[in-house]
Amino acid sequence: MKFLSIPKNGASWREPLLYKFTTESIREQDVEVEIIDELNGDSIGTQRLYGVIEAEIDIGPYVRSIIANMLPYEKLALSPSARKIRVRVGDVESESRMFYRAEVDDSVGHVLSSKRQSAVVQRGEAIRLTAFGRNSVNVRVVDRRTSVRPPVAAINTQGMPVEIAIATDSIAGQGVDIAIEVQCDTESVEVFEFRVVDSLSPRCRVAWYNLQGGIECYSYPTMVRRKYQSEVIEAACAEVGMPRPCRVIATFSLTSAYEPAEQLERLIGVIFSPEVYECCGMGCVPLRLKTRTVDFDDHGGLRRMELSVEKRWRDEV
Repeated sequence: MKFLSIPKNGASWREPLLYKFTTESIREQDVEVEIIDELNGDSIGTQRLYGVIEAEIDIGPYVRSIIANMLPYEKLALSPSARKIRVRVGDVESESRMFYRAEVDDSVGHVLSSKRQSAVVQRGEAIRLTAFGRNSVNVRVVDRRTSVRPPVAAINTQGMPVEIAIATDSIAGQGVDIAIEVQCDTESVEVFEFRVVDSLSPRCRVAWYNLQGGIECYSYPTMVRRKYQSEVIEAACAEVGMPRPCRVIATFSLTSAYEPAEQLERLIGVIFSPEVYECCGMGCVPLRLKTRTVDFDDHGGLRRMELSVEKRWRDEV
């Protein structure tokens, strides 16, 4: 058994991830292919091939399926949008490969989230960023009111992007200016400035991943609850006369503020992201986009965006 070709390290899991191998036999054989998440040792999928001498498989769908079910983390942690994978065919294993949402330049540390983030955050909302460092990512939260240098939170990246989630509940005071200092290895430092304020009005904070795999956030100031609807879930228990579960779906309309073109160019990324979430404090709830509308002015400039979204509200029997 021998691998003839495997994907290059750092490839995007949104593209085909092709593994080609040969049994090195003149007779056809049945072989089992196992796809392994190397960081935790879990098997994320197996495939049984019958009567092959040489074969090629695409593991991309397996990798995409596990990432699609992951939520943004509530702390400083390795990003769920990347995976370190090896493939086992029979008793032979491939070299490990790191797969990202988009191909990553791993020669230098950098921040994957846009530099243009919302400057004002309500107390209780999480600040979320994604950074990449070959060896480590260090994060410091600095209160601009004091010169005291707080400790740095650090994580060993193992060559993976890092999710940064920072709680604002404990930041006391109205209109507090803070800085988030992000250091990737020792080569790149970015500083993000935010103002933490008390609750202004009901609004909905939404998160999504940009094309580079960096998390983005925006708080929609206008949230209109349009309707609730129930969906009957077909289940095996219905066949024996038991009540079928009912899923209640909440539908919302979210409208952004009038924003400058630079900010709206960032927001338009939500249209192309397959995963969109509502941020509830430090946690996230998946949303399903129904419609996405971008408003243009007479000169073709972006002005604001409206989203119609659904989320599962609760399940009943």
